[in-house]
Amino acid sequence: MKKIVVLNNTKKNRGLVKSSWASAKASTRYIILAMVPQAIHQITAVLDVPNGNLKRGEKASRIITASTNNAWVTIAQTVIDGYVQHLKDYNTATKPAARNAAWLNVHKDLKAIMRLFQEAADNDPENAIVIVESGDFRVKKVTIRQRQVFAVSHGVESGTIDLVGPSAQGRHCHDWWYSADGTNYVRMRPTLESTTQMTGLKPETNAWFMHELIVLKDPQGLSQPIKIQVK
Repeated sequence: MKKIVVLNNTKKNRGLVKSSWASAKASTRYIILAMVPQAIHQITAVLDVPNGNLKRGEKASRIITASTNNAWVTIAQTVIDGYVQHLKDYNTATKPAARNAAWLNVHKDLKAIMRLFQEAADNDPENAIVIVESGDFRVKKVTIRQRQVFAVSHGVESGTIDLVGPSAQGRHCHDWWYSADGTNYVRMRPTLESTTQMTGLKPETNAWFMHELIVLKDPQGLSQPIKIQVK
């Protein structure tokens, strides 16, 4: 049976935590819950309106044309007609004040169109780049953060919990963490396989687990904790 040691969040115990991490010979490490998200990428549409009255008018015209009868995004013709009229008002304005006022309407129209293309791209990740570019918008890959996920389930024997982490290619290992209160965690034995088991837990108590996939180039960070009642 594994011996589980749980530290309360006190000044003295935080010192023990730091000491444990500093010691290369330490067999057990402790942390106070601190989750690190996993990096993924999202395709984002960018308007990129150029400077100059003529150039930005041409850009607006290309976007409105691209959004008309578009294969990915449907915009009612009456709405398109409104966009066209706003652009015409901008192109025919002769005074700077009138031109600036007209541009505000055109810019709002372009932002509205871009939101529609962004929504379509979000709903179809496989074709996201094609969708964004079909509206004459620039594609930008934005790094976002997402929690890792893994699975926990009851083992065959009472007091055991089975844990399954995500698969990975190349050199890697799986780090596992257990908590009896959802706040103070003790490190379990790391594994090369994506599965492990916690044994010796008291039935009818709660247990929390976290997982971290450790790879060479892109640290994955700790997962969200998963709570389960031991049987």
